[in-house]
Amino acid sequence: MDVLPHDIQRLIFGELDASSLGRAGSVCASTRTAALDNALWRHRVQQDFTFMDSRHPLTPLSVNDRDQLWKGMYHGIAERLHTWKVANRNHLAITYPHKRSITCMSADHRQGIVLTGSADFTASVIPWRTQEREKQQEDGRPPTKQNNTKLHHKGKISCVKLFDEAQRAATSSYDKLAKIWDCSTGACTATLDGHTNNVKCIDTHGNTAVTCGWDNLVIMWDMRTGQQIAKMKEHIYYVNKVKFVDDGKYMVSCSDDCSAIVWDGRDGRPIHCLAQHTNGVNAAELVMHDKLVTASEDNRLMLWDLNTGTCLQKLTGHSGSVTSLAPTPTGVASGSYDGTVRCWDIPSGECTAVLNKFSDMVSDICVPRDGSIVAASYDKSVRVWDPITRCMLVCFVSHAQSASAVTVVEPEMTGDKHRRLLSTGHDGQFRVWTI
Repeated sequence: MDVLPHDIQRLIFGELDASSLGRAGSVCASTRTAALDNALWRHRVQQDFTFMDSRHPLTPLSVNDRDQLWKGMYHGIAERLHTWKVANRNHLAITYPHKRSITCMSADHRQGIVLTGSADFTASVIPWRTQEREKQQEDGRPPTKQNNTKLHHKGKISCVKLFDEAQRAATSSYDKLAKIWDCSTGACTATLDGHTNNVKCIDTHGNTAVTCGWDNLVIMWDMRTGQQIAKMKEHIYYVNKVKFVDDGKYMVSCSDDCSAIVWDGRDGRPIHCLAQHTNGVNAAELVMHDKLVTASEDNRLMLWDLNTGTCLQKLTGHSGSVTSLAPTPTGVASGSYDGTVRCWDIPSGECTAVLNKFSDMVSDICVPRDGSIVAASYDKSVRVWDPITRCMLVCFVSHAQSASAVTVVEPEMTGDKHRRLLSTGHDGQFRVWTI
């Protein structure tokens, strides 16, 4: 080996798998040097863990070879991957709370409660932590009884929200109504009747609720009385999303009229109209405390200054409608009809990773505390990517139809050392995994 040029040695060792490369390092001093070559282990990481970076497939997230021991990275990823594969077998609980597709989900992680909404005109309050314990006690058999509280509308449920430590719930529906519920009894405590078309979204803050719908309206409500606080008519076409941001200081609505509007969270006064998209706006997310990211059917994201309403960046790269957003430790992640998840740095607007293993559109994204990217797709899968390398760690293919929503519960909320991944699907199933 000593007489061979370094490039030839690298070509030879490049054909070895990780196990053979490790054994070659123990043969002699020359093979040990060759087997520790960072470029070889970088190649193995990329080949064995389907490594992907948006800037170039051979660029490891701006980490230089001399700054990173790729052999150690390889074995670290392999260990985590083994952990995730074991987790993939730890399917703890499954419930069938609905007869038709589950369209939305809200979770109170601390209380162990999930609220699901469905096309079967009902929402279900699911004590998933209790059901998980029941299944474990019955040695893997399904629990004999599922004490899910049912909340009824007369149309498809479009949005659900748990609040007040899961003691109360808010739902919106295609029956033109939104309702406030007592989760323990299933009693409706307030009916919010003011829309003239499908109500698409509801959010709450304190005793105030805000709804939006296909009548182009955004309405603020007092949940104690069910009375309107303000009716906002600035949008000129369907309003699909509305949410409180910055601890209730603002509200943001997203509309098919190509705009998002920032409202005063106290009285509903319009503050900024963000109108530089060329197609409907699907989602908005607050990042870095004072920046707002909007996602649109024009395949773009836009970064705005929340205080001034100024567009700071136009983030391009998706080839399909951008449907979902989730904040990350360094910016935001976006999911699209093009079957990819992209990670963006804020405020630079640089795309730092493209995660493209899905064969159909991305329906939901969740970013747990460690920065992992968790995404659900219409290809029936839920996938998890490593927060550092962006390697795919595991793929859960469990739903019989499209996966619709996903969230991750941290260990301190579960009562043991493992996190839980919660997913819903258009097959009417709610699933719990230990990870």
